Amino acid sequence: MPRTPLRDTTREAVLAAIREWDELGAESFREQYGYGPARVYQLRHDGQTYDSKAIVGVAQRYVSGQPLRPQVFSGGEQTVGRLLLRPGFEVKRSRTPDWTRDELVLACALVAQNGWKGPNSAKLTRG
Repeated sequence: MPRTPLRDTTREAVLAAIREWDELGAESFREQYGYGPARVYQLRHDGQTYDSKAIVGVAQRYVSGQPLRPQVFSGGEQTVGRLLLRPGFEVKRSRTPDWTRDELVLACALVAQNGWKGPNSAKLTRG
């Protein structure tokens, strides 16, 4: 069966994928279709959040008969983000992990002490 372009994803297909997510639960849904947790973009619908890329990939099942595997398309703002905004869904950029203000201040202090290089390049010593 020929692959349907992402742009052909319909609101109804997205809603069907959301219902499937709700029925299976997040972990089972991801496991069944081979998706990991969303890193940046979340779909918000009826007060719930969903992994935007996983929902769009599975929505293809309701459009073309086959879900898309995560390796075959990008889940970024220019692809999944735009696609979900078009039929009126809300897409939120999330931070992973969801740090508190104090954690952010401490992380910035560490980076500043390290000459504004990332923490992976910091030489940690015992004090």
